[in-house]
Amino acid sequence: MTIGRCREGPVLLDHDLSVELDAEPRSAALARHALSHLLSECGVGGEIKDFALLVVSELVTNAIRFGREPIEFRAHVTEDVIRVEVFDGENQSRRVVDYPDPWATNGRGLAVVEAVSREWGVARGDGGKTVWATLDR
Repeated sequence: MTIGRCREGPVLLDHDLSVELDAEPRSAALARHALSHLLSECGVGGEIKDFALLVVSELVTNAIRFGREPIEFRAHVTEDVIRVEVFDGENQSRRVVDYPDPWATNGRGLAVVEAVSREWGVARGDGGKTVWATLDR
């Protein structure tokens, strides 16, 4: 299922998902909503769905905080795997998982992604980078 963007919000097109996002906090909620719809359509629920939504929230939030526009969220669901990707226009990235001071109020996002994903990574290309993660269904 592909979801495109229109004035009214995401539009369902086929079995993949692609959503252009603004660099605003509400974009994380838009990405979660779009992915939730896709996963429901594919019969994915429970803990796996919750983990996928958590991963997307973390990756989109990082793109908003540390990347730059354009930002695009993509997802693909197969019989075995959920793959999520967030592209942003910033080429610089750190593929290092930080484990902050226990009293810190932020800095755990990629550690969470690493904990609930089968694998994750960063792919750099012309005009930006894509941070991706896969989860078993």
